[in-house]
Amino acid sequence: MNVSKYLYIKSVDQLYRLISDNSTLSENNKFLPFIDFMYDYYNGCRCNEDYNIQMAKQEYDIISKDEELIIQMVEYFQCDGVRFLKLDF
Repeated sequence: MNVSKYLYIKSVDQLYRLISDNSTLSENNKFLPFIDFMYDYYNGCRCNEDYNIQMAKQEYDIISKDEELIIQMVEYFQCDGVRFLKLDF
């Protein structure tokens, strides 16, 4: 029998929680735009809330397709793969 472990990421919030406090992952420049938009969404002016969440969703989509980032997450979380839920824009 073969058992596989997959990390399922279901939302921008979940991805943000996984990488924002993780110095190993958050130091990768490809994660920084996503982290910045999410930080501004939570802590910035409410007048830019819609813009920040929309941009964060776009970055989430980019991250979900980036093989380098997925490999880095697989290695860090010691799993067999990462699956991203497709977001509705």
